Amino acid sequence: QTLYFSSKGHKNLGGFDIFKSELDSNNYWTPAKNIGFPINSVDDDLYYFPTPDGKRAYFSSFKGSGFGESDIYMMVIPQAIETNISIMYGHLTDCEGELPDADIIITDKTTGKYYLASPKNDKFIFVTKKGQSYNISIEVSQEEIFNEDIAIPEDAPSLKFYKTIRLDPNIPCDDYTVNESDTILDPKLIDIEGNTYNNYVEVVNILFQYGDATKIKENKNLDTLAWFLKNNVEAIIEVRGYCDARGSASGNYKLGLERANRVNDYLLSKGVSETQLVVSSFGEENPIAINKNKDGTWNPDAQNYNRRVEFKIIEQGNTSLLIWVADIPEEYKYEHYKINYKKNPKNNIETKY
Repeated sequence: QTLYFSSKGHKNLGGFDIFKSELDSNNYWTPAKNIGFPINSVDDDLYYFPTPDGKRAYFSSFKGSGFGESDIYMMVIPQAIETNISIMYGHLTDCEGELPDADIIITDKTTGKYYLASPKNDKFIFVTKKGQSYNISIEVSQEEIFNEDIAIPEDAPSLKFYKTIRLDPNIPCDDYTVNESDTILDPKLIDIEGNTYNNYVEVVNILFQYGDATKIKENKNLDTLAWFLKNNVEAIIEVRGYCDARGSASGNYKLGLERANRVNDYLLSKGVSETQLVVSSFGEENPIAINKNKDGTWNPDAQNYNRRVEFKIIEQGNTSLLIWVADIPEEYKYEHYKINYKKNPKNNIETKY
């Protein structure tokens, strides 16, 4: 186990720095270690939060390159070993009246250790290890009203819905069935780091033929995105155009801009304000898929996914939005793709992979 914390009381670079301490085999915490530059800076660096899969981390920092005051940063952890953690989440409900106070007890069936998963309103989460078995017990007024053993598969995702649980089964419910769809925590409203949103839009990959940037046809996903933007006039999104690695870098920047403009035109035609849209071209930078095979030959099937348009939320409106992008085949994925990639200021960056 590793504990991350911020402190001014150790060897600091300046202000609050982020430190870590590990629990050794004798159940003692090792001396605090500064995780160093470039995460820590001369200003305050706080709230380090690694994701359940161990591959990324978020932290808050006051940096000169930021947008003002403290900003939230996401970092990819190099050579990260994927953790065996799976976070489960669930929903408590009653058919009528206010929810009673409930104690949720999670017990590791191998070690016998247990902890309380405190619900917040009608939602609760608990942390498990893949390949382990647990007992879930819920008590209301010291009376057990739910008990179940669960086994977490070795291939469990880092975030998974558990179930909806009625706290008082004695209250009659008309035509009421408890199932996953009853949960307010729709899985599509939660990103991989466990952050929750009010709405989501699943945008199926908007792809183009090689060298092409034709007008966008009717697209229900983009229509949903347009509806959200029209109803949240303070929201701003960036429309990002991309290309594969064939052709010249400068030509691909121009083509990427044409593709982003086609999507921008579509959203404008649906009534979105131009003040809510920022158009950018990334050319062949930041490929989401490989361009070449290991032997150096082109992989045209994988390249299809690089000729795309992506979206980034710059400013949330009065209700938050999460944009899901349809996945691509595992064998085509490029391991160094970054969701929040920052564009190179030069428009002549060639991709060699």
